[in-house]
Amino acid sequence: MRPLKLTMSAFGPYAGETRLDLSRLGEGGLYLITGDTGAGKTTIFDAITYALYGEPSGDSRDSSMLRSKYAAPDVKTFVELTFRYRGKTYRVKRNPEYLRPKARGEGMTSQKAEAELELPDGTVVTRVREVTEKITEIIGIDREQFTRIAMIAQGDFLKLLLADTAERIGIFRKLFRTGRYHDLQERLKRQALDLSRELEQGNVAERQYREMIVCPPDPDLTRRYREGMDKGFTGEPVLTLVREMIERDRREKAGREEILKKVSGEREQKNLCLGAARKQESMRRDLKENRERVKQAAEYAEYCREQLNVETRREAEREALGEKIQDLRLQIPKYEELQKNLDEAGDLQKKWKQAEDAAQREQKEVEKLETQLKEKEEVISSLGESASERERAENRKNRLEERQAAVEGLESQADDFRKMQEELARARDVFREKEQEFQNWEARYQQERGAFLSEQAGILASELAPGRPCPVCGSPDHPDPAVLTGQAVTEAQLRKTERERDRADREARSASEEAARQEGVLRRSREQLELEYRKILETEMPEDPDQAQSRIREEIHAAALMLREAGMELQEWEQKLMQFHTLSSEIPKIRTLKEEAAARGAAQSADAAGIGAAREAAEKQTAQLRKELRYESLQEAKNAGNSMIEERKQLKKALERAREQAVKAEAELGEWKGKVQELEKQLTDAPRYDLDRLEQEVLDQKEQEKRLHDEITEISHRLRTNEAAQDKLSGLYDSRQEKVHRYRMVQNLADTAGGSLTGKEKIQLETYIQMQFFDEILRHANLRFRIMSGGQYELVRRKEASNNRSQTGLELDVIDHYNGTERDVRSLSGGESFMASLSLALGLSDEIQASSGGIRLDSMFVDEGFGSLSEDALEQALQALGSLAESDRLVGIISHVAELRDRIDRQIRVRKDPSGGSRVEIVT
Repeated sequence: MRPLKLTMSAFGPYAGETRLDLSRLGEGGLYLITGDTGAGKTTIFDAITYALYGEPSGDSRDSSMLRSKYAAPDVKTFVELTFRYRGKTYRVKRNPEYLRPKARGEGMTSQKAEAELELPDGTVVTRVREVTEKITEIIGIDREQFTRIAMIAQGDFLKLLLADTAERIGIFRKLFRTGRYHDLQERLKRQALDLSRELEQGNVAERQYREMIVCPPDPDLTRRYREGMDKGFTGEPVLTLVREMIERDRREKAGREEILKKVSGEREQKNLCLGAARKQESMRRDLKENRERVKQAAEYAEYCREQLNVETRREAEREALGEKIQDLRLQIPKYEELQKNLDEAGDLQKKWKQAEDAAQREQKEVEKLETQLKEKEEVISSLGESASERERAENRKNRLEERQAAVEGLESQADDFRKMQEELARARDVFREKEQEFQNWEARYQQERGAFLSEQAGILASELAPGRPCPVCGSPDHPDPAVLTGQAVTEAQLRKTERERDRADREARSASEEAARQEGVLRRSREQLELEYRKILETEMPEDPDQAQSRIREEIHAAALMLREAGMELQEWEQKLMQFHTLSSEIPKIRTLKEEAAARGAAQSADAAGIGAAREAAEKQTAQLRKELRYESLQEAKNAGNSMIEERKQLKKALERAREQAVKAEAELGEWKGKVQELEKQLTDAPRYDLDRLEQEVLDQKEQEKRLHDEITEISHRLRTNEAAQDKLSGLYDSRQEKVHRYRMVQNLADTAGGSLTGKEKIQLETYIQMQFFDEILRHANLRFRIMSGGQYELVRRKEASNNRSQTGLELDVIDHYNGTERDVRSLSGGESFMASLSLALGLSDEIQASSGGIRLDSMFVDEGFGSLSEDALEQALQALGSLAESDRLVGIISHVAELRDRIDRQIRVRKDPSGGSRVEIVT
């Protein structure tokens, strides 16, 4: 992968749009990225990494913090990279999520993260995740591997150089994806643990099943069981003892079941005799009860005979009622004539009353209408001016409504003005808070920056030696070198504080602008309010807003009162005008109604006179008929007849009922006498039993049966329990051997893969795989390290562990070919450590490319560390890098060492801009 063109806009320290034509650096060889500390040298690699993978190269950098603090608000933040891979050209463009001014209105809005990838065939891939996945597919490596291969940072690889086995395991797990071997180790470990738990559960179950065994009441078996439990016996001895217990209980159960069968047969025979004895006792009780019922039946039969005699003597009374009923039937036609006359007289009376009532109602209606006519004429006279008064009241109400609306509008303006004052006060408070926060962060930044620079100077001074030029000033003399303070501030901490200071500065400026804007809006609002105040209230507005608002509220209250009065007055005149029109239309109607009522009253009076004469004639005829009849009406006569018929019917029913009861009573008396005779005969012929003795004998046999049942149940329960224990124990013993064999096999595999075999080196399976990668890395690394060290040093993996207690396999030693010794890599000097870590980084890069399917990166970066090298070592390191950059590989060295600027012609120079941000140029 070779970058061709890079564009950075508002990215990191680059405030504007910065374009780099990286193709000018050529197809191979070394070039230098140089410039001031903090100017943005490493940011170039950050931009390339971000364009490819959506994240910068360093772990301490976050994509949401990439927007330049020096950029103007309207400048877009993005990175665009054109690169070539395997002869094909690709273009990718990304922007992070950041705040930008709103397109419409004021304030800021969030610009979401976006990505776009143009493929060689013109196809465009969008969406952040899809672009990242496509880039990984094209190049063949992810961000973690890319940053390890393409960027060699001295500090990171010095950590790898000096790391122990545990730390290297974590690093190689990410780079070479060996986590699956670690997962296999853990899976074997879990399987061994699960099998161990199964065996332990089997032991627990065996103890439980042994404890389940219930001993029969046999002293010898009980003694042997207790002795076995005390000794923890297992296997065949347990099963033999349980079998003896089961056989003994089976014999005991069969013997008791035979006895139970015999006792049950004897009890059944006695139950038959007991049943017969109880039946005789029941018959004696029935005989006594039946004799009592014979006596009661004889008394009831005598009572029924007397009642029959009484009903028979009432025959004359029934015949007299029949004669009265016949006489009443002969008089029914006269009663019907009487009823007809009564109905006619009643109808005439109703009609006469109706005619009289109607004549009186019409007379009252005439009088009422005369009164209404007089009252309405008087009211019309008093409402003559209502139309003009209504128009005057309506005009006054309209004028008051217009004034009230104007005053309420003025109040709304005053409320808005007051809210603007409060918003301005809040904006000023926010500005003061933000300004104070900025001052605090600025002081902290200056303090940490001074500490950081002092610490850096101390680090450089610690590497100085008499006669060796200073890497900063070049002087061979060092009269007053800086010292380490012991209170180091890391560059990451300093940059974090700087970002917090810049954020606080931006927020303070934004708060100041907001307060100034609100102050201008408030001033214009007051001018408009004063103009409206003079126009509506016809006076100058007070300076105090509270006084002005109070005056407006008073005016609104007064206007509301006057408007309410005007409304009530208008409503009153509208009602009067409506009443005037209504009454004017009603008077002619009332006159017509009055005349019609008078005519109807005269007609009703004439009808009432004719009806009265006919009614008097009907009443005279009715009085004559009543003198001839016993009852007052036809209905009364019918009721009397029905009563006599019903009374005669009841007399007949009473006679029949008395006869039926007498017959039934005689039959029941004979039936009870027959039952008494039958029971007396049965008791005389039956044998006699001793009921109490039989009941006691049956009770004794039942108790014996219950005792036998309980013993059999107890033995059966003991048999089921012991048989179940026998089955469980037999199954456990059969499966235990197989489980023990599998556990031993899996445990040995887990110990081997986990590097925990007793007396062996602590090398895990994953570590063993990583050792093979590590050997290849060292093979590639030594090709450069021997050149850089002039053939003195060679990196080797330690073959023997220092002890068998901790994890080993990835420790690193160095062979010194000058004296033939092998020692820990930590014993190298600072310059030697740099050459070793650089060689290790290059070897790692080669191995990752080889293990990732033969991927090829035609460009790479080396970041810092050259200042610690002697002149000879620097020359050797450049030779090694030069050999790396032979053919078509391009290597960029990020450094501020002066000697490199003289040795390397092709350069990317980065410098800080006094106006803010950084500038960059390519020199070839």
